[in-house]
Amino acid sequence: MSKVVYDYLVIGGGSGGLAAARRASGIHGAKVALVEVQSRLGGTCVNVGCVPKKVMWNAASIAESLRDAKQYGFGDHEANFDWQFFKQKRDAYIQRLNGIYQRNLENDKVERFEGFASFVDKHTIRVQTSDTASFELQAKKILIATGGHPIIPDIPGAHHGIDSDAFFDLEQQPERVAVIGTGYIGIELAGIFNTLGTKTTVFSRTKHILRSFDTIIRDNLLKEMQNVGVHFAFESSVKSLVREDSGAIRVEYHVHGVAHSLEVDTVLWAVGRLPNIKKLNLESVGVQLTDKGHIAVDEYQNTSIQDIYALGDAIGKSELTPVAIAAGRKLSDRLFGGDQFKASKLDYENIPTVVFSHPTAGTVGLTEDQARERYGDENVKVYTSKFINMYFSMLEHKEPTAYKLVVTGPEEKVVGVHLLGRGSDEILQGFGVAVRMGATKANFDACVAIHPTAAEELVTLPMLKFKQAIAEQLSKHVSTCPNKIIKGFKIPNKRKQGDLSISMFDLDPSLKKSGQQLPLQAQAIITKIDANQYIDKVTVDGLKLSFQFKPKEFTQHVLTQVFQQRSRYGWADLPAGNKTVLIDYSSPNIAKKFHVGHLRSTIIGNFVRRIHEELGYKVIGMNYLGDWGKQYGLLAVGYEKYGNEVELERDPIRHLYDVYVKINADAKEDESVHVQANQYFKRMEEDDPEALSRWNKMREMSIRSYEEVYKRLDVKFDVYSGESEVKGYVPQVYSLLEQRNLLQQAPDGKAYVVDLTEHGLGKVPVKRSDGTSLYVTRDLASILMRRERYPFEKAIYVVGNDQEFYFKQVFQIAKMMLPDVELELEHVGFGLIKGMSTRRGEVVFLEDLLNKVQRMNKDYMENNEKCQAENIEEVADTLGVSAIMIQDMKTKRALGYDFSWDRMVSREGYTGVRVQYAHVKACGIERNFPLAISSECDFSILKEPEAYNLVHTISQFPDIVERAFDTLEPSMITGYLFDLMTATNGAYKRLQVVRQSPEVAKARMLLFWSARTTLRNGLYLLGINRVLEKM
Repeated sequence: MSKVVYDYLVIGGGSGGLAAARRASGIHGAKVALVEVQSRLGGTCVNVGCVPKKVMWNAASIAESLRDAKQYGFGDHEANFDWQFFKQKRDAYIQRLNGIYQRNLENDKVERFEGFASFVDKHTIRVQTSDTASFELQAKKILIATGGHPIIPDIPGAHHGIDSDAFFDLEQQPERVAVIGTGYIGIELAGIFNTLGTKTTVFSRTKHILRSFDTIIRDNLLKEMQNVGVHFAFESSVKSLVREDSGAIRVEYHVHGVAHSLEVDTVLWAVGRLPNIKKLNLESVGVQLTDKGHIAVDEYQNTSIQDIYALGDAIGKSELTPVAIAAGRKLSDRLFGGDQFKASKLDYENIPTVVFSHPTAGTVGLTEDQARERYGDENVKVYTSKFINMYFSMLEHKEPTAYKLVVTGPEEKVVGVHLLGRGSDEILQGFGVAVRMGATKANFDACVAIHPTAAEELVTLPMLKFKQAIAEQLSKHVSTCPNKIIKGFKIPNKRKQGDLSISMFDLDPSLKKSGQQLPLQAQAIITKIDANQYIDKVTVDGLKLSFQFKPKEFTQHVLTQVFQQRSRYGWADLPAGNKTVLIDYSSPNIAKKFHVGHLRSTIIGNFVRRIHEELGYKVIGMNYLGDWGKQYGLLAVGYEKYGNEVELERDPIRHLYDVYVKINADAKEDESVHVQANQYFKRMEEDDPEALSRWNKMREMSIRSYEEVYKRLDVKFDVYSGESEVKGYVPQVYSLLEQRNLLQQAPDGKAYVVDLTEHGLGKVPVKRSDGTSLYVTRDLASILMRRERYPFEKAIYVVGNDQEFYFKQVFQIAKMMLPDVELELEHVGFGLIKGMSTRRGEVVFLEDLLNKVQRMNKDYMENNEKCQAENIEEVADTLGVSAIMIQDMKTKRALGYDFSWDRMVSREGYTGVRVQYAHVKACGIERNFPLAISSECDFSILKEPEAYNLVHTISQFPDIVERAFDTLEPSMITGYLFDLMTATNGAYKRLQVVRQSPEVAKARMLLFWSARTTLRNGLYLLGINRVLEKM
C-alpha cells in the first residue's frame, strides 16, 4: 500500500471517533483515515449500548403501559412479549444504522480501514487484517477513540455468565436472571428484565445502588424497584458460578461470611468496564496511563506524546456517548479549524446524565454530598419535592417522583439538579442548560410553570415557610407587605389557640386611625383566605386572626428542613451578612488571674462572634488585653516590695495577683504609692527598656495562662491585641482632636478635655497635664489602629453595663474626630456577677471554679451505677463547662446575678446538665435502634399531641435565632433550649421507638434526631462545642 501521509488518523469507529473524523474531513477539509476492528460502525453505543438498550427500554415501558391500560378503561387484554420477534426487528434497525454511518463516512470523504491497529511510532500505525497480513498507515496526528469493554471477574465459573454486550445476543427471554452489579448498566438491564416479566435478583457488594448518584435518586429508585418485585442481595460477594445438569446456573455467594446460593437461567455481569487499549502498543511510543489504566490526557485531549490524542472510554473521564461526540468535534475544530478554534475544548463539568431505569433518573451537576464537600455545609441548601405524577392518579400503583435542587451561596446558584420519575430523561436537558448558564433558584422561581406537568415542580419547589405563605395571602387584602406581616406574627401561648396569630393592628397599622369595624373586617379577611397546602383552619377572636396549620404538611416541612439543613438548621434561611465585623471581647487585664468576673464578656462575646459567623459575616475576634496604664506601674512598684522570684516561677499569675492586692491596700493608706506608680508608667510610655522588659514578661505569662482557660471554654480569637499596641496612635488622636478644635484645657489645668455637654455626656478628660494618656485616649487610638490593620465596617465592644456611659463618650468623640468616616460602633453590655472585687481580695478564679465543678460532676458519676461515660474526667469537665455557661446565659445579659456555687452545678430545673442529658437520651435511642435516619417517611404517623408539640417547638428555632441576632441576646437561645428540652422529654415519655413497626420507628427516629440536631445547633451558638452522646 502506498505511503500516504494523512493529516489525521482515527483509531476506533465508535461515536467519538466517527464524530472527530467526519468533522475534520467533512467540515475542515483534512485528509482523514479511520481504522475500526469490527465490520460494524458505531461502537458500543450503536451496537451493544445506548441505542439497542433504549429500544429495549421502550419495549419494557410499553409493557408497563399495557398493564396500566386496564385502569384507564381499555379492558382486560393480556399482551405477551415475543422476545425473538422483537430481537429480529431490533437487530435489523441496528444494521440500518450501521449502513447510515458507513454512508456518512463516505459522504465526508473519510477513508475507512478494517483491522487491529497498533503503534509503530508516534506517526505510524500497523493495521493487522489477519494473522499473517498487515499494512502500515502514517499520519501527522493520531486520535485514540477505541472505546471500552465490560469486565468479567476472575472467579470459578465466571464464563457461565454473560456481559452487557452479550445481553443483546440472547435469543430467548430468561425466566430467572441474576444481575451482578448496581452501576447504571446493571440497574438499567435489571429494570428491563423485571418489567418484561423475568424474575430478577440484583447482587451488590455495598448497601447501595448507583453509589455516585444523589441519595434522592438512589434511595427512592431502590425502594420502587423493590416494590415492583426486583430482589436485592446487598453486601454480597459472588464466589463462583456452577452450571447444573439442568442447564441452570447456580450462583454461590457470601453475605457477611455466610454462604448462600441461588439458581437462575442467566447471569449477567455488570461490574465495570475497561478501555480497549491493551493491544495498541502504547508503551512503545511512551503514552502515559492513569493509575486506573486509562490514557492520561489534559483538558485539550492531549496525551503525554505530542500529536497523539485520546477521548471517550479510553480516558475514563465520562463514559457517555454525547461526551465522546462533543469531545471529538471540539478536538477536530482545534486541530484543523484555524485560529478561531485554537482554544476549543470540552468542559467536563455539569454533564447531564440519564439512567434508563424504571422509573427513569436524570442528574446534572453536584450531588448534595459533593456540594457540601466542595462549598461547606454552611454554604449549601437543598430543595426537594416528592409527589405522585398525574399519570398514576388513575392507577393503583403509585410510582414515586422525587426531585432535588442543590444550591449554593447567598444568591442560591443551582449547582445540582436530580430527578427521579416518569419523564425525567426528557425533562433534564433544559435544566442542564440552566445549570451550565449559572441559573439561580430565583431564576427557577421566576419561570412560569407548565401545568400540568411533572417538570413544574422544579420551578415551584417548597421554599417559603408557612408564615411566609400565609403572609403572602394576607398581603392581598391589606396595605401591608408580606415581610412586615411576618414581623407581626405571634405564637400563641396555648396550642389550642392555633399555631400562629396576628392582631389586626399588626396586620395593618393604618387601621388604628380608620375607625372601621375591625372585628367585622377581620371576619371578612378570613373568608378570603384560600385553603391550601399550609392552612387547615383560620379563626377570629376579637381583633386577632389565628391560623391552624395542616399537621402532616407542617410536620413534613419542618422535619425535612432540619434533615436537609442539619448543622445549618436555624440560620440557613436567614439573610446572609455582608459586612466585616470586629468583635472585642474577654479583654482581661494582664498579670491578673482569669477570674469569674471575666466570664460574661468572654462567653457572651463568643456567642456574638458565632452568631455573626453563622449568618455569613466576616468576623475578626479580638482579645483587647488590658496591658497598659497606671495599674502596671502600681504592680511594678508592688513587685519591688512584695515580689518573690521563686513564687513567680511556681505560679506566676497567682503570685502577681497577690502582689497587686497588697499594693492596693498600701495605696489606700499612702498617697505616695500612686505617685510612684505614675512615675513608673511614664517610664513605660517613654520606652524605658528595663520597665518594658518586666512588663513584657508579665504579658507573655498572662496570655499563656489565659489560653488554657479559653481552650477549655472553646473560645477562640483571631487577634491578641492590647492597649500597648496603640500608643503609637495616641499622637494622631491628639492631632485630629486639635484639627477639629475639640481639645480644651480643663479649668484646673490638670488635664485636656473634649466637651460633650451638648450631647449630655459631660466633659471628657483625654490627656493628663504631664502628657500621659488616659483610658479614653487609648480607646480612641485603638479605633484608628483597628481601622488601619483590620478594615471593618462595624465594631462591637462586649463590656459590662457599668461602662455604658463611658462608651457613649468614646463613640461620640470618635465620630467628631472622624466626621468623614462612617463609623458603626456598638456597645453590647451585660450585668456583672456580684460579690467580686480584685481590690478587696474577694475573688473566685475561673480555673478554680471549672476544676471544682468538674470534681463535683466526676464524684456524682462515679457513684452512679447507670453512668455510661467512657471518659469520666472529660465528660465531667464538659458537664461543668455546660452548667456554668448555661447558668450564666440563661440570665438576660443586661441583668447581673449573685455568684453561687450551688446554682452553677445544680442538676435540678433548667440547667446545662439537663440540656446535655436531653441530647444524650436522643443519642441513646439511635444507638439502641440503629435505623438509618431519613426524611422519606410517613409523616402522618406523628399525630400525637406530644409529637406535634415537639415539631412546633423545633419550628420556632429559626425565629429565635433571628431575634437573638437582632438583640445579641444569648438568653433567648438558652430559654428556647429549655423549652425544646421540655418538649423533647414530654415526647420521650409518650413516643416509644422500640417494639414499633418499621414505619412508626422511622418517623419517630427522625423526630428525635431533629430535636437533638436543633439542641446541638443551639448549644453551638452559645459556644458549647462539646455535646455529649453518653453520660
